[in-house]
Amino acid sequence: MKVPQGFDHPYADPKGDGTGSIIASFGGTRFRMRYSPDKGELELCSGPEGYYLTRNGEPFIDRIEFVQAFCHSPEQANVNLGKFSSVEEILAYVDRIVSTGTVKGIPVSLGPDSTLDDCIEVIGKIRSRYPTIPIGLSYGAADRETMMALKNAGLTEFKVSVGSTVPRIFDALHENGDMQSIMRCLEEAVDIFGKGKVCSGLFAGLGETDDEMEKSIRDLSSIGVLTDLKVKKNRKAFEEKLGRIEPLSVERLSMLGRVLKDIEAEYGLDPRTMDTLCLACRCCNLVAFRDY
Repeated sequence: MKVPQGFDHPYADPKGDGTGSIIASFGGTRFRMRYSPDKGELELCSGPEGYYLTRNGEPFIDRIEFVQAFCHSPEQANVNLGKFSSVEEILAYVDRIVSTGTVKGIPVSLGPDSTLDDCIEVIGKIRSRYPTIPIGLSYGAADRETMMALKNAGLTEFKVSVGSTVPRIFDALHENGDMQSIMRCLEEAVDIFGKGKVCSGLFAGLGETDDEMEKSIRDLSSIGVLTDLKVKKNRKAFEEKLGRIEPLSVERLSMLGRVLKDIEAEYGLDPRTMDTLCLACRCCNLVAFRDY
């Protein structure tokens, strides 16, 4: 997105060279945009009624509003264990964000040296402090005992990304991965955390057919797991394993989004049941039922 020279806004995340990123919303949809003072198909303009966007010089969105995020996601206090030196530091950070009155969820992720015990301790401390705020965790395939320990500590939402249930694409995404272990984990997670409180990422645009993507979505939906539909940015890195991959068009992504919505509705799923993680953030991808 092209912005005027000297663009500045309290909700922006500037890099110091005139570029940066900012979260905007319109009509109930929100998105994160990178901005620059000298390039962009979209251009930010301002008028008497606020900000609006043009596209290649033509009117595009007549009114946008910027969204405040105190960390990675709006309305969430993102906790990456690897970025803190102590539990006390984590709690002080969470206290500061929650004190704004905007927090609807607290997603937790592990750092490279974090252990399960670290995660359980932090979740337990946060839950004791904030008994009613949902807590989510993005994790790897776990056994039932581990997930029960996380739930008992206070975890309410769980995510494990399978990426694809198409074997050739799964193998390209997960070196030495075990699809059955991930799917078994997800199925048990639904039993522990509840239908609509477990999600998994699926990547579109890695050479799958429409039927294969529909099957992947259905594989998750049929066991009560919500799909977080994403696009791999480094698609070319997978061409060595998967062969030539056609670029993913906006039209196909929109079509897959409608397929996702229809399948989830068929299985009684609705991502609005998620209060944390990507399906609640909505800044990087469109979410069925929330955005369309």
